[in-house]
Amino acid sequence: MNDAHNGNKGGTGLVLEGLDGANPLAFLAALGVLRGLSIAWPGRLVELSWTDRDAWRPCLHVDRETISRADALDGLISFADLRSGHEALDIGDNLTLSPDRFREAATAAARSSTGSHAGRARADFIAGFGCEAATDRNHVVRDTALRTLRGAGHQHFLKTMRDLAEYTTADSFEKCLFHPWNRSDQRLSLRWDPEDDRRYALRWRDPSKEAAGTEWGANRLAFEAIPLFPVAPVGSTLTTTGFRGARADDTFFTWPIWDVPVNLDTARSILSLDELQRDTPDRHRLGPMGIREVFRSQRMNTGRYRNFSPARSV
Repeated sequence: MNDAHNGNKGGTGLVLEGLDGANPLAFLAALGVLRGLSIAWPGRLVELSWTDRDAWRPCLHVDRETISRADALDGLISFADLRSGHEALDIGDNLTLSPDRFREAATAAARSSTGSHAGRARADFIAGFGCEAATDRNHVVRDTALRTLRGAGHQHFLKTMRDLAEYTTADSFEKCLFHPWNRSDQRLSLRWDPEDDRRYALRWRDPSKEAAGTEWGANRLAFEAIPLFPVAPVGSTLTTTGFRGARADDTFFTWPIWDVPVNLDTARSILSLDELQRDTPDRHRLGPMGIREVFRSQRMNTGRYRNFSPARSV
């Protein structure tokens, strides 16, 4: 296998062995690593590719060289301490906001925005959360298709992000990035992992009586990818980058896997490709862009929550 296909341009890259590109939570976490280190190291070239081992694993490249696990973790801790753009998480516990309240938050974010990735972080989060131009029957802004929680069972979308930012440690990052997931952390899940789908019909015991296990580090990194998935009003509804469908039974998240290193801005462009949303994306068109695989997961309503199905290749 040549270097270009293996994502090895400019060095082998640091493989994040704990992340499986077929898992939506792990894919979002990989993007969170790319965005996080791009903000923590503004003077360095941070890129991400994927390598096909036992699964598609993300490969981290910095200044076209391989960095150590310790360096990557140090950078991520520096980024976590910055909490770049996290003012946007303070607009409420959930995204059940009136148009006026959301417009106020969006205006404040836009006015404080600057040209750097860090300087625009607050505005990028708001752009990924929702839009005051589209409201539901309760006159609440329509929000991102990545939203899985809305207060049911005392689980809150934005509050969970704030709690993850508070409690996640360096060990949490190291565990989720470089080791197989054992999902030993309790609660604080954003429900992007297909393993979070805990329907009674799929289990021997009543899942409501079992503690839900998750990976805090993966969830903490994954929510940092939200700024890469802005929303836009389409008619009376809202469309989220990377998604197709709008109803409970026809909403799908589609994401690409590429094998050449790309920076944050290029990754943002790749995620928005129209070709990815076709029933069967044209691999002949995607191949020259370095895209080697496309995964799709259905977002489902399960009781009071939203969940994502195991992904399939399309």
